[in-house]
Amino acid sequence: MTRQILLGFLLYLLLGVTALLYHPGLSGPLLFDDFENLKPLADFSQGITTWRDVLTTNASGPLGRPISMLSFIANQWASAGDVWAYKYTNLMIHLLCGVLIFWLCGRLLQEYPLKSYCWAVALWVTAFWLLTPLQVSTVLYIVQRMAQLSTLFVLAGLVTYVIGRQNLECHPTLGITLILSCYFFWLPLAILSKENGVLLLLLVFVIEIFFFRFRAHLAGQRFLTILYILTLLLPALVVVIKLVLDPGFILNGYGGRDFTLGERLLTQARILFNYIWTLLIPYGPGLGLYHDDYIKSTTLLTPLTTLLSVSAWTLLIIIAALSLKAQEGTFKNASYIFFGIVFFLTAHFLESSIFPLELYFEHRNYLPAVGIYLAFGIALFSLTQKFKKQKLLIFLFAFIPVFHAIASYPRILNWTSFDQILFSSVQAHPQSARLHSDMSIYYYTHANPEKALFHLDEAKKWDPRLTSATAVMRIAVHCNSDLTIPDNEYEQLKQQLSFTRTISTKSAFEILATLLQHKPCSQLDIEKFGGIVEEWLKDLSAEPYSDTVWFVRLQLGRIFFYRGKIAQAINQMDKAIAIDPERLEPGLIKFQYQLALDDIDGAQKTLMELKHRDTGERVDLSQAIRDFDNYLKNSIK
Repeated sequence: MTRQILLGFLLYLLLGVTALLYHPGLSGPLLFDDFENLKPLADFSQGITTWRDVLTTNASGPLGRPISMLSFIANQWASAGDVWAYKYTNLMIHLLCGVLIFWLCGRLLQEYPLKSYCWAVALWVTAFWLLTPLQVSTVLYIVQRMAQLSTLFVLAGLVTYVIGRQNLECHPTLGITLILSCYFFWLPLAILSKENGVLLLLLVFVIEIFFFRFRAHLAGQRFLTILYILTLLLPALVVVIKLVLDPGFILNGYGGRDFTLGERLLTQARILFNYIWTLLIPYGPGLGLYHDDYIKSTTLLTPLTTLLSVSAWTLLIIIAALSLKAQEGTFKNASYIFFGIVFFLTAHFLESSIFPLELYFEHRNYLPAVGIYLAFGIALFSLTQKFKKQKLLIFLFAFIPVFHAIASYPRILNWTSFDQILFSSVQAHPQSARLHSDMSIYYYTHANPEKALFHLDEAKKWDPRLTSATAVMRIAVHCNSDLTIPDNEYEQLKQQLSFTRTISTKSAFEILATLLQHKPCSQLDIEKFGGIVEEWLKDLSAEPYSDTVWFVRLQLGRIFFYRGKIAQAINQMDKAIAIDPERLEPGLIKFQYQLALDDIDGAQKTLMELKHRDTGERVDLSQAIRDFDNYLKNSIK
């Protein structure tokens, strides 16, 4: 009882320390994807859209991640969009995940042969997971709540499964109920928070084969067999058939990437070891948002560490499989360590495998880290059993999470402002094109054209896919600083305009259009600029580029309008409407431009077309149409 009270006290103390550690970072700003994902919430709070629109229009994943969006709606309703409150909620989810990790590890280690210290080891694993520097970018990046909530529900499902499994023989009704709740309650919540919550199906199987090994009475074994046929084998067959019959389902996504499927798989072998190293060694400066500079593997020998990594993973998987066959002895005990490694790999199965996602992201380790820390904890605990001074070793091991907390603190302080995130990354990631692109925007907004142009050149140097964006941004930098635009800038624009599926090009045009809205930039030769862009857009009229062409035409129309070329601006809106008639924004803008030309008849015709195409799905756009209709009626009177 005394030990239980002490462990409970230490768990609460750990949660309190974690909260205090992260508290300074809660004052940090919104970042990158935060703006896109949270903008519908601002519209919702202003009555422009409904809560149903927020739940159903998110494009982060194929299912829309409605559970995550619902949590954002709750934040918006409770705190009126206060950024601190969003980050505070992320922190609370982090602490809840820590409690579930403690519960899960403690329950699992009850199956371990040396289980007298199972809850102490569970607490150590939890401390490691809560305090490690690698988790900072997940907790303090608001949009990563999607990964957090998915992890929360996966952990809840695993805890439920383990408790149900431990009760299956002695209390079969309770055991079956708890196991089924893992699939019918926690699994949907995990998937609807973020799609990789589906990995719960694989992770419960990993727990089964390493800890329980299908040990049960005959009825229990039949239940488990049917369960895994329905939840694992049949879905796996469906996925395999889908990939065989439609390989383009995966391969088509690599069209906008600078790596192939093979290169991604080879690179991930190295990245996974890099993740483990970062999880264990608390080195903060190299961490952050900018990992697009990670060197990809082009062959098994380029770089040489690719072959070493692939060989090491192959060997570890073989040993893990062999350890499962051991009935007793040291090798069987080692299987519990290999469980952590297999858990890590399984939790990375989607985001670090064949899908054409970016190569490296820290938040992908939020759930997989549990496996590494549990394996490490079991290994260290086993090591203490072989020495006489066990208490001294345990005391020393207990300080490892403390070192991680110390390393996390400066990272957390960096997250108090975007400027600190930027400048803390410069030394560690000098070849990051994304970092240089963001630095160029930083200096653009601070009216430092020389450094802005330098970082644009560096961004293009390290990622040629950014040539279009940098060419347009160079024009914006000159306009923003009232500099003469040399002829060679237009020539570079003509030569460098190309397209790959990055959002940078779209952002560059939007930045230039917004700039011209507030300052005229008389030095911009709009005819030359517009002609170059128009020729470029003609080559991109077909799929899969239509969405980008639509957006660029919208911004090009704004650019023409702010330079007084209203007829050309209307022409661009007409072309945008032709690309996607269901989107009402170009028509609404065209209506306003026609009024600016006193073209009342044209404006009336445009308004009639908008009414005809309006489906009512966008409350704000429908309201704009009604407002314009009333304005036009009053003007005619």
